[in-house]
Order: sequence, then C-alpha cells, then structure tokens
Amino acid sequence: YGACRMLGIKIGYETAVAGWQGKSSFGAMKQSYVDSFTNSADQGFRLEGFDGPPAVITSIEQLMDDDQASKWTTSVALTPKQCMRMFLQRLPASEFMTHFLDLHSVGNSGFANNSKYVEQPRPSSGLLVVETQEIILLQCIEKLAGFLDACRKVSVPQQWIGSSVMLAFDSVADFTREVLSQGDITRVHIFDWGRSELNTPTKHEMLSEEEQAERQKYWGYYCGGVARLLYDCCDLYVSRFWRPKKTAVLTMFDKDFFTEDDFIGVCMVPLAECSATEVALKSWQGKQVTTGMLFTKDSKVQVSMSKMSFPEGSRLESGWKIKVHRGTNIPWKDLTSDTDAFVKVAVVPDDANVVEAVVQEDLGQQFVQRGAHQTTVAMNQKAPVFEEEFELAMLKSAHKSRFLSALEVAIGKKMGDADVESLFQASASAVRSTERSEMECAFAKMCFNDLQVDKKISSGQDLVKLPETDALRMLHFAQWLVSSGDSKKVVFAQFLIQNATGNVVPEDAVNYCKAFATVAGTAELEQLAESGSVSLETLRKVAVGELRESWTQCVYSNAANRFYIYTAVSSGGARAAWNNAAGHAVKLVAILNSRRAEADAMEAAAAPAAETSDAAESEPTQASTSKLVSVSDRVAAAIPVMVQTAIRFNQALAEQSSATGVSVSDTARAERRSFAVPRGGCAFSPSPGTKELHFESFGSNLLEFVQSECSKITDNEMLASLGNPEEEIRVLSTNSKSGEVFLMSGCGRFIIKTISDPEAERLIQILPAYRQHFAANKASMLGRYLAIYRISLESGSSRYITVMHSVFDTPLKIGRMYDLKGSTHKRFVKSDSESVRKDQDWLNDGQQLKVTVAQAEALAADHSAVTSFLASCNVMDYSILLGIASDTEGAPDGQLQSADGSEAYFVGLIDFLVDFGFKKKAEFLLHQLQGVGQTASVMDPQSYASRQCKFFVDNILPSP
Repeated sequence: YGACRMLGIKIGYETAVAGWQGKSSFGAMKQSYVDSFTNSADQGFRLEGFDGPPAVITSIEQLMDDDQASKWTTSVALTPKQCMRMFLQRLPASEFMTHFLDLHSVGNSGFANNSKYVEQPRPSSGLLVVETQEIILLQCIEKLAGFLDACRKVSVPQQWIGSSVMLAFDSVADFTREVLSQGDITRVHIFDWGRSELNTPTKHEMLSEEEQAERQKYWGYYCGGVARLLYDCCDLYVSRFWRPKKTAVLTMFDKDFFTEDDFIGVCMVPLAECSATEVALKSWQGKQVTTGMLFTKDSKVQVSMSKMSFPEGSRLESGWKIKVHRGTNIPWKDLTSDTDAFVKVAVVPDDANVVEAVVQEDLGQQFVQRGAHQTTVAMNQKAPVFEEEFELAMLKSAHKSRFLSALEVAIGKKMGDADVESLFQASASAVRSTERSEMECAFAKMCFNDLQVDKKISSGQDLVKLPETDALRMLHFAQWLVSSGDSKKVVFAQFLIQNATGNVVPEDAVNYCKAFATVAGTAELEQLAESGSVSLETLRKVAVGELRESWTQCVYSNAANRFYIYTAVSSGGARAAWNNAAGHAVKLVAILNSRRAEADAMEAAAAPAAETSDAAESEPTQASTSKLVSVSDRVAAAIPVMVQTAIRFNQALAEQSSATGVSVSDTARAERRSFAVPRGGCAFSPSPGTKELHFESFGSNLLEFVQSECSKITDNEMLASLGNPEEEIRVLSTNSKSGEVFLMSGCGRFIIKTISDPEAERLIQILPAYRQHFAANKASMLGRYLAIYRISLESGSSRYITVMHSVFDTPLKIGRMYDLKGSTHKRFVKSDSESVRKDQDWLNDGQQLKVTVAQAEALAADHSAVTSFLASCNVMDYSILLGIASDTEGAPDGQLQSADGSEAYFVGLIDFLVDFGFKKKAEFLLHQLQGVGQTASVMDPQSYASRQCKFFVDNILPSP
C-alpha cells in the first residue's frame, strides 16, 4: 500500500470478562468502566485505531495543542494521545465511516498551512474521487454481509471477547476503471484473538448450561455489533448514492473536543450551478444567525456548485462538485477564543422547503447530517477559510443490484428498492419518530432472529413491544397477518384495536372468546365462553400472548417499517390523486409560517354561502375569508389528515371484520378511536407536517349512515373534498362570542367548525338517537353531522371539530339567507351589510315559502318531528337556516321549489347542541323577570320547540 488507511473496530458491548482467558477481576472492572464511556455502550462496537487518517481527523488533533485543552488534559492526567484515542472511541460508525472514505483535497484552506498537515499525493488518472468512495464502501458492505452470513451459519455460539474487525484500503492508489466491475481494493478481516475461543459442537456439548448460556449471550453481542456496523455502512451508502439529489445542506458547527459540537447555522441550497455565492446561515427554526450585539452582522457561508461528467462505464451519474470557500461573521462559541468552525456538506433528494420543515426537530437534524462530507476545522477564526471541494453523485439504476444482493446475503431474504426506502429513510419526507438505535437493532434482529443482539433488551423481551394501544399500527399489523398467510390471528388484533379505546363492552366479550377459542383451539377458552363470564382483561392478555411472536416476525421482516410509507389514495369517482406526503408537509409549513392575504368576499354564485346564526351563538354572520388565526391554521392543516386517516382506517377495519366474522360495531353506542399519525405520514395518512398529530374520532359507526344514506355522499367524495391536502379549506370570519372557528371546504359542500366541550359531549351522547331519527326519516331537515374529531393543540389543550353537510350544497346562487329561531326579541340585523337576516327581518320583508299545500304539510310534519326529537334530547336555542335562490335553472331533481318554479328553497335546522342546563335556566328566569320570557331566544326545550313550530307554520309556510 502506498498509504494504508485502516480502521480497527473492537466488537462487543463488553470487551473484557472477569475470569475469561486469564482476565483478572480488577482488569475486567477497569475495562468495563472504559466500555461505558465509549461507543461500545451504544452500538456494541467502538473505533480503537485509525491509521492513515484524512486531513479532517488531523485538523481535530490540533485542538489538543490549544492552551485550554492542554490545561484540561493535565488536570485529568491524560496525554493528548490518550484524549485523541478517547475521542475516536466515542465516534459512532456514521461518523468514522465518513472519515474513512474521506479523500477530498484540502486545497488552499487554512489548515493546509498547518504544521500537522502532510500533503498526500493525489492520483492523476483512473477513478474520480466519488467513484473511488462508492466502490470502496460497496466492497466493505459486501464483505461485511458475507461475514454476517458466515456467523449465521456457525453451528454453535462463540465467545470472541475483545476481538476486532479491520477495514482497510490504499488511500493514495491510482485505481484503474477495471476495479468497478472486478478487482478487490479493500480488506475486511477479523483479528485480535488474544482472549477469544474457537468453540466446536463437541466442545459445546461438554459445557455446563451456564457456560453455554454465557457463550450464547456474548455471541449475540458480537453478531449484533457487526450487524449494526453493516447497517451504518449501508445507511451511508443509501444516503450518498441511492436517490437523485435536489438540495445541498451545509451545516456549520464549532468543534469541541471534549463536549458535543456547538451548532452555528444551516443553509439549504437548491442544486444549481453557481460561482462563489454567499448564503445566509440560519437556525434550525429558520431564524437568521448573526454576530455582534449592538451592531449585528449576518453570518454567511460562501459556496459554489458545478455539474460533473462521468466517463463511459461509470457506475454513477448526476454528479455535482460542491466547494465550500469560507465563512463570514461567524459568532463566537468559545469563551476564550474565536470559533473552531467546520462545515458538513450533504445532499438530499428533497426540495429545500421540505428539508426546512423536517429540520425543526431532532430527528430531521440528524437526517440532514447523514452521509455528510466534512471540511477541516478552521481553528480560532471569525472568518474561516476552507476552499475545500467535495464530489457527490447518484448510483445508476442498472448498478443497484450489487448492493441489493449484499443485503440479501446479510438478511437471508430477497430485498428490493422498497425495502431500502423503508430500512434506511432515504428521503427527508420519510423521516419518522423511530430512533436510529431502534432501526439498527431491528436490522440486527433481521440478520440474527435467534440471538439476543442488544444488551439493552433482556432475555425473552420483545425487541419492540406490541403496540396494542396504537390503532393505526395494529391495523397495519393485521393487514400484514393476512398477507403473510396468518389471517386467523386477525381476530386478536381486531380485539386489541377495539379494546384500546373502549369500543368493546362486556356483552361483546363472549363473542370474542368464542372466536379466540376457534383460532387458538384451547379447551380453557371454550369453557370460558360457555360459562358466559369473560373479562376483557383476560381476553386482552390472551390476544397479546397470541400475537407476540407474530409481531416479532413482522418487525424482523421489515413490514413494521413499511407502516411509515404513505401511498396516496386513488380510486374511482374521486378526484385525481394528490401529491405524496412530502407535498402535504410543504403545504402545512406554508400555512403555519405565513398569512393568507385578505380575500374578496365569497361570490354567492361561485360557492354556497356559509351557514350562519345569531351573533351571540356559534355561527358566523359574514361569509368572507379572512386572515387565519393560529387555531384556524391548525384545524385547516389537520382536516385532510384526520379525514383521510379516519376513512381509510374504517374501510380497512371493515375488511378485517368481514374476514373474521366478528363485529362489535352497532348503533347503540358511539365508538371512540384514538389516532397518532407520525410526522412523516403512514400507510393510512399523508404527513401531518413537522410533528406527530394526535386526534380522536367519535361516532363514525353511526355517522356513516347519515353520510351515505341521507346525504348520499360517498367516501371518495369526502376524500376528494376534505381528505385532499391540495384542496383549499377556507376560513370564515365571525363576530361570535364563543371563540370557535369556522371553515368551509373549497367545493362549498362541507362546513368545518369547532365546538365547545359541553356541546361535543352533548352531541356524542345523543348520537345513537340522532342516527335512529335519520333512520326513520332520511330526508329530515335536521342538520347532518358527518364527522366529529378532537385534536390536540400545541398549547397542550384540545379542541373538538365537527364536519357537517352544508344546507346550501347546491350550484344555485343563494340570494337571500335567514336564521330563524321563532323568537322576535332582538332578532334583527344591525345593518344592511349583514348577509344573514333574522326573524324580525323575515316578518318585515313579508317572506313566505310559496310551496304547494302538500309540500307545506310535509314540511310542517318534518319540522314537528325534528323539534320533538330535539326536545327529548333536552336541547334548545336551535335555528332554522333558510336560503332562497331566485334563479332555479339547473336545480337538481327533487329540489324544494315554489309552486310556480320561480324560487328554490333550502331548509335545515342547525345549532341544536345547547343543553338547557343551569346556565340557560338562569338566563330564562332573567328574561321572565324582564318581561320578555316568551319572546327571548332562551326557554325550556318543550316550550322552545312549540314556539318554533308555531312560528314555522304561521310565518314561514303559506297560509292555508
């Protein structure tokens, strides 16, 4: 080798065991103490040696020459060499593998003149730098995968304590292009066998059970460590070479030798050719980074980018050269000196605005640093000079097979592009709430299903606990059970889904117990079912026990990770499928970070007017769009996610219930479901944005009838109008005293409205009777609720949200609108500018519905039935919302019209959630004392219903 670059990686959580191969108890205790402070404790391996390191590592060593660092090392009795070794031992594989592949030239950087820097000869021909990096990393992956396969085939567990794996290549060799298809330019070996043992089947049989268990334990640690090392190598390969790149992410840090590096700023630059260009550094939240106190200056980094071309036969394409020139006005991060700055350079396959959304949380910040190249450290410089260039490229599709084959060797099953996307989070839009350590460990278990590969998991413990209270995860798991040929167990998953949110009541328990007995085939369950005395907790334990092994297989098969892959809905009758999860994340951030401009009042001819009521109640009195407020922003952004999640969940659950033959859904109670939608989206929902969305839905089992049978609205229509992030949701202004917000779908068919907790509780309570009312009269004028949600807000509070079918769901122009309660006390508009008029205005305008006698009788009967129902629910203060269209051309069949066909009428009874409780009773008493008790809005439910019925017959319907 001209210049051997070699990593010595010690494998295992524990690198010394007392009494093993002559190791003393004191020596083992001392080594265990060292292990706990290194990467061994985190990943099951650590970097022990780094021969022939790149300039980046050498530039970090210079910090040891700093006076403050020297004083620190003296105080802890460590030499600079020992401190450097400790630094290397704490590096995770994602970082030391980046340094291992580092072949970039430091050019004319400030570090190039440092005495520690020794210029390495650069190859003058052969492979490009990025081509060399790709083939070296690929060969390391192939050889580590082969090593894993060999470990899996070992017949008995080994106890290789403190042994190491070596990765090496010649960092100055001028490789020819032939090595891309043939040739071996890397070395992967196992070494350092001083305290290891080669166990054989014969020898293993002679060991005691305790000794066999000891070998099984340490063999699991060893195999798990190698598997996690391979995972990080694969993750680096995917992040650098797998997908087309769109955005360069430059992140500047201040290097701290003994503590975590200090973040300075980040910038996202769309990939486009440019000469030396200054780009502003911003915080993770998008705020400009500055230096100075009284007179601040913006911090910037200068960068240039140019496209690369590749020779014929190259494995790569779409190459870029990114050069980091210098930084300006870099803020101080050290108390006694200027900043020791360095820059990480990464490219991601996402647009800059998607990346800006994702990096607002820790996992997103980690994502944009995956696979990043790194400049040298510019020590004590306020305006650091780098002048360092990096090459980045994408792997051609035709050459992906070698990497996929290596994965197949490691895991023992065929792997495809979708598996790579799921395992390694190849894009910012796929970033999810799963910690990297969990993903590494899941990968290790996929490679070694029969071993305990993680010290943090006790023997017999599940790698990932069955998510029995997560409805979306459990339903996705149930779908996997069907696809894997284990559909009989779906009934256990179905029970846990229903039980988690209280949708299984004791009378359902016997039915489930019988189904459990059929699947499990146990006499105990059969006897329990026959006894008729079955507790839900007993069934829960049975279900968890029956599913534990299947869930483990699901996780290790990588199916659990596929839960996080969103597939946009596309079905007949719906509008064109919308963009993927990343598109919704962008839309959400745009909504939350900006305000819509003041819009013109909604044209009545173009869209139905908003349903409104009295200013003191809960409906808007102006149908105009306005600037959004925070709750409106949140509701508007969350509606597509909630609607799509709930509908797709219910559809999938119905399919599962049909498959099992067990259903607990009925019309006697309103089901409640809790959902947690990951920030990157999932199989049932697009991304809710930068944070996980928690919400609940209520009564979907009852409201589905109102939606499909009464309003004749299909799921596809709901998804197209409300579940589509690309469809506008308009926010309506209001002078309401309630503080609630009101929105309308872009098509005008649906009204979205927040309601108070007491109103929501009343609505949920009456839902069974509400559904029965519509079952008796599908054409009832009672307002039609289609969905009820409760969303968690960032403030820690929650808000109920309802979706209603608009009374004015029509293409006709609504010329006049009235909100009528049957009360005349203060029931008139304050000015002619108010578009919705009231009871006294109706009388003054001389209005009446010009319908036939038969129509009037039908309307009177319908109104009487509705008010009688509402009186039985102990509610009052509701309104008749009435719209009149003077142009009836294009009116649909069955539309209520005047006898002469000159007018079309739209009638609905809304705002029926006000309970006649203590507050309203006191208000009614006050009105009586004021002498307006019979004309004021508030009165007891029965009297209120009677008064409105009389007003409806006497003043709204035509005289007999």
